[in-house]
Amino acid sequence: MIIVLLTMSISGYGGDQSTTSEVDVAFIANPDRSLFYGETLTIASASEWDLHLRLLVTQYMVENPGVNVELINLRPYTLDADRLANKRDQLGIQFMAGSAPVLIDGTFVDHRDPRSAHFFVDWFAIMTADPNFHEDDWFMNVFHASAVNGRLHAFPMKFHYETVTANSTVPGLSEALAAQDSVTLSELMELHRRISVDTSFLFDPYFDISWAVQLGLDSFLNMETGLVDFNNQQFIDLITYIREITRQNMSLQPQWRYWIDPELETYWSGNFFFSFYRMYQDFPHFETGPLFTELTPRVNERGELLVDTSWSTYVLSANATPVEQALAWDFIQFVMNPDNRDTLVHMQPTNRHLFHHGAVLWLRHTIGTTREDFGWQLLTDTIDESVEDVKIRMEAHSDMPMANTRTLPFAIENIIDEALELFHNGLVSAEQTAADLQNRVTLVLMEMGIN
Repeated sequence: MIIVLLTMSISGYGGDQSTTSEVDVAFIANPDRSLFYGETLTIASASEWDLHLRLLVTQYMVENPGVNVELINLRPYTLDADRLANKRDQLGIQFMAGSAPVLIDGTFVDHRDPRSAHFFVDWFAIMTADPNFHEDDWFMNVFHASAVNGRLHAFPMKFHYETVTANSTVPGLSEALAAQDSVTLSELMELHRRISVDTSFLFDPYFDISWAVQLGLDSFLNMETGLVDFNNQQFIDLITYIREITRQNMSLQPQWRYWIDPELETYWSGNFFFSFYRMYQDFPHFETGPLFTELTPRVNERGELLVDTSWSTYVLSANATPVEQALAWDFIQFVMNPDNRDTLVHMQPTNRHLFHHGAVLWLRHTIGTTREDFGWQLLTDTIDESVEDVKIRMEAHSDMPMANTRTLPFAIENIIDEALELFHNGLVSAEQTAADLQNRVTLVLMEMGIN
């Protein structure tokens, strides 16, 4: 209870109360680097590329004598929900006390909650103040999609954009998907309704009712305007249908690998219409290849590409000193500079130059793996031609208007997850779920000063 009260007190709405002044922002962007000597930059990270990060930290200290970088490993806390919640509470108390690390993994702080905004520096302000920051060097649409009320509190290092492929063994399904440059969740569900199969195929191996609702949340919840509209027939019909086409075991977690073996894919092709899991469909010119084909970007109802940045973001503490903040910005730029990277870059970096550098390494590695693991061979393209083709297509997708799939404060995410899990397990009706979400989400928005 004490932790809960403290957490509530530190997240009292501060509006646009960043403690970083305009003068400090200018210093962060153009620091007196002689002041870095003897300073320590603390970074709390749960990054899956922790080994790479440690190497980069060592390299940064070698190139910046007198600077110490202390890396705090948060990875173990991501493996257990209770430990994660406790660590978030601890960091919240550190923010209240002014002792939080300078850079913190965005997974561990509720940077989307307006009551916490004053604890974090707006990265946009630093970008604007830095004469060496050029928007053409970055996928700026990722940053804008990740902003809350025009402020970027969590700097995305990497992103993943959502795609879908169709089960080629279902007659007419791949052809229907191939006819579209992009597709919405509602269009995919309509395809599922319209195209019948002999057996009752489910939607997707890892399709989750809570996730599905959040992807189509715009119709029912708007954080900026305070709209809460769950208690209606449209929402009731939606969750009822989603439950019908979703696997029963909601605890099943995706296998976070970069390939799916043929045996598993064969099983999927006998049970599911679509795959949201990206396998090797980036490469369309294999002699033999995936059973799920026609890789298509997924968009929202406004035609914005759906992206997720939750795996690799950093917030900058507004309580840190200007020198510490300047060090943090310098380190971010160092990490995103391809001249300092000689390893594979998983997912897609937000820096274009790092993307071009890492994509070649990663895509060549992917082609090699398909040959070794599956025996797949390219048809007519050379490896270099195939890599270039995929790189151009990925960059074109990444220049589309975007919407982040993760836009809700923890409190609202938890409410939605809890309510839909009860419904999925048959413990409450769709009508009860709609009414419960309407009441609970409305109350939380009122506490945030939004509604």
